[in-house]
Amino acid sequence: MWLQERSKTSTSCGRSVGTTERFWDERFTLLSGDEALSWSPTNMTAAQRTAVVSFIAASSLGEGRNIWLQPKLDPIIKDQSFLHGTFPSGFLWGSGTSAYQTEGAWNQDGKGPSIWDSFTHSVTEKLDRMTANVASDSYNRWEEDVKALEYLSVRSYSFSLSWPRLFPDGNARGQPNSAAVEHYSRLIEKLLEKKIQPIVTLHHWDLPQVLQERYGGWKNDTLVGLFEDYAAFCFHTFGSRVRYWLTMHNPFLMAVQGYGTGVHAPGEKGGPAGSLIVAHNLIRAHAKAWHTYNNHFRSTQMGKVSIVLGSHWVEPQRGQTTAVNVGLCQQSIEAVLGWFANPIFGNGDYPVSLKDKHGALLLIDVYSAGEEK
Repeated sequence: MWLQERSKTSTSCGRSVGTTERFWDERFTLLSGDEALSWSPTNMTAAQRTAVVSFIAASSLGEGRNIWLQPKLDPIIKDQSFLHGTFPSGFLWGSGTSAYQTEGAWNQDGKGPSIWDSFTHSVTEKLDRMTANVASDSYNRWEEDVKALEYLSVRSYSFSLSWPRLFPDGNARGQPNSAAVEHYSRLIEKLLEKKIQPIVTLHHWDLPQVLQERYGGWKNDTLVGLFEDYAAFCFHTFGSRVRYWLTMHNPFLMAVQGYGTGVHAPGEKGGPAGSLIVAHNLIRAHAKAWHTYNNHFRSTQMGKVSIVLGSHWVEPQRGQTTAVNVGLCQQSIEAVLGWFANPIFGNGDYPVSLKDKHGALLLIDVYSAGEEK
């Protein structure tokens, strides 16, 4: 489900904004003005969700630590208004998928391989021969998917575009794969026909394999410009029919699991140094895409562009809310959520705790001139 709230004024990481919109399914997403913040906790109580929102809405850097000093609500008290309130008029119920996990058709109609295709094909024994070659075959059975959404009476559908399906060579300045353009156009049109709002993610991890092989993937800042071109194409091609855009899904996992530990595609084990470089490029790529929309498409399309961020939650045990424990909780959240949220939603720089920990690896400007967002 997606929850939407509006207020005349609010703050997000120390910066005043005009409206606050909150969308919430199995992820909890906070859109501040045009920006979204989303994370995917697995076992978060209502009180903890409130705490995370308060953490993000802190009026100055580091003030989120005050959340751990507040009294803990008992999640089993049934008359808490947070649990039993009235849904606002703008409430959106929805469902969500991603291209690699659902589309299948991994080499159909001109689609190029993604890093996840290559990764799963190369480690099939470890994954018990589980690939997404077919998955739920959403590329071919998309009309059935829309019927299912209609049956559920949802008002929004969040899905991602496949970069290697649209541009097998990764170059959005070239000719797109017409079959892919037609596929996504049909899907968007059908959703609108059924009065279901499309919420479109540009990049949910499935980087074209050719960009990994040619440039080293997101380790190379060349991808910042390539992503900007790809985003511009998508805005131009689909933007007249799409109101909500997400630039990328959970860059933390791309940076850490993909290029640090090697658990995710492309399976590189570059350690913290590799993850920090990748995260840096992902943040800049998001900013480039945001500014591309803001400068060239917003005035006519009137949409919103944002990003999905992932995080865990942590708090001191009852009765152990000491200054030391509160500080550790703050650092733990900053090491995951703050790593991306502070440059994007805060002061444009990394949290001090990350600078202290990683030293020279973070002693570079997050944004180049004109990229701040």
